[in-house]
Amino acid sequence: MDDISSHLGISKKTLYNYISNKDELVDKIVEQHLAQNKEEINQIIESSTDAIDEMVKMTDHILLFLANMSPFIIHDLKKYHPRTWKKIVAFQNLFVKKNLLNNLLRGQQEGLYRKNMNGEIISKLYIYKSNALTDTSLFPPDRFDRIDLFKETIRYHLFGIITDAGHQLILKNHKSYS
Repeated sequence: MDDISSHLGISKKTLYNYISNKDELVDKIVEQHLAQNKEEINQIIESSTDAIDEMVKMTDHILLFLANMSPFIIHDLKKYHPRTWKKIVAFQNLFVKKNLLNNLLRGQQEGLYRKNMNGEIISKLYIYKSNALTDTSLFPPDRFDRIDLFKETIRYHLFGIITDAGHQLILKNHKSYS
């Protein structure tokens, strides 16, 4: 709190007029980030030309976030701010999962994703894999570049669900994911 008040050029007493403690500050920052993320994801969905374009744009959105995030933030949130971490998990299990399911259905309707997959299972696997990427004991940051790690995960995801038409679309429009 000393560092924050110093950076803002205000006293700690003034800072505490707005928030009661560090947990509340972290909670408000995460809530604001989740709200902004929700808005950005909704814009991506609206502006996408097809299901693959939507998935690629969401991936690029996440990569931009990961590039600016310390890999140890997740650990700190889980350990020191469990109430806030639960909000992140709820966001993933409700909002992200719902949009993944919608993307899978859209891709099936567009003939870009396989019809013979269980969307519930695939969306849960996607979230589980995404969470595994933040496990620094599984993927130590000094050995695994997070952006490469996430790109490989998306390739793994996409190539497990696309049809031949989807593959052709990736080759044509999204070469960096082929």
